[in-house]
Amino acid sequence: MDSRYDVIGYRAGDFMLKICPMNESYHICVTSHNEVLFRSREDYYRGFNCYALALLKNGSVSLSDSLMSNHAHFIFYSSNYKEVVKCFRLAYSMY
Repeated sequence: MDSRYDVIGYRAGDFMLKICPMNESYHICVTSHNEVLFRSREDYYRGFNCYALALLKNGSVSLSDSLMSNHAHFIFYSSNYKEVVKCFRLAYSMY
């Protein structure tokens, strides 16, 4: 098997997601510069959910995440990191 490809399966009931190829990992920092991104517990939940949905939508896998009041760090495998960031920012900005 080519080392550039990882097949990762998640099983939840009858739902199975297979993700490949995963040949690049990315560390992304999302910041608000002069504003607070996450003001309440609900904001953190919403931010994490937006990140999870952006990953799912783009067939990517999270390795680590850290959400703080004024910025967030995301480390993930993806073949299209720009779309993951775009989906996250769009979904969270519409909150």
